[in-house]
Amino acid sequence: MLCGIVPDRKRATLHRHIRRHVRPGSSVITDDWLGYKKLEQVGYHHISVNHSLGYFFDEFGRSTNEIETFWASMRRSLRLYHQTADHNLWRFLAEIEFRYNHRFSKVSPFDILISHWPDLESFDRGALQQRFDWRVLSL
Repeated sequence: MLCGIVPDRKRATLHRHIRRHVRPGSSVITDDWLGYKKLEQVGYHHISVNHSLGYFFDEFGRSTNEIETFWASMRRSLRLYHQTADHNLWRFLAEIEFRYNHRFSKVSPFDILISHWPDLESFDRGALQQRFDWRVLSL
């Protein structure tokens, strides 16, 4: 799972980030939000699931269940912190994404984390923040 913070839910913004992070030609499964419309026109196979009609799967059994599970996990995690400052939200997102992506790993989270620590000389906090806070990216 790859996630990030976007400044708004407008079509142009969503499409820009989808083009940046999703390989052209991929299938993108979304809910029926207007911002996702016309993804076919920018090179994606778009599958839309209409929750307002009570549909959680399309006619081929494809669903938004994985992302719905991720967001439920995120909401539960963020409630533990009670409140998060906007400028720190990307840090919480990074932690939640890591835990979700490694939930079935047989290796301890600590061992995974320390295996990815950079040398102190090469640490770039700005680059790490840009990995999760997509609002600071410019195209």
